[in-house]
Amino acid sequence: MNAKHFKPICISLISLAPLFCSCAAKPNGAVFGVNAVISEIDYDTKVLTVSGIDQSLDILGENCSIDCDNLSVIYCNFETSKTTVLDFSDLQIGDEVLLSFSSDEQQNAKEGKAKADSVQLYTQRLNS
Repeated sequence: MNAKHFKPICISLISLAPLFCSCAAKPNGAVFGVNAVISEIDYDTKVLTVSGIDQSLDILGENCSIDCDNLSVIYCNFETSKTTVLDFSDLQIGDEVLLSFSSDEQQNAKEGKAKADSVQLYTQRLNS
């Protein structure tokens, strides 16, 4: 692993640590994360249409609908390590995101429609 990528990955994992801890109390509370790119956004219903970036994982098909209702969007500036909570309306088509799901949602994601546990904006476009 390239040292350039090590810090952003560590920051992402640290920023998602509270989510992992909160999911531990659920039955079958395993959580998995998937890197995806946004192809469509419905701001009214808070649904993202995404495609998985890592095709070898076979978790998200193309054009998978992700229900993001009642979720916060997390953003971590990789240069400063500052984490910010964003509004769903801050997301844009073409953004790369890290989606977290409970293991119960894995089959739903494969079938094209799932409920996310968290969304992290991975695209570094908000650095100032």
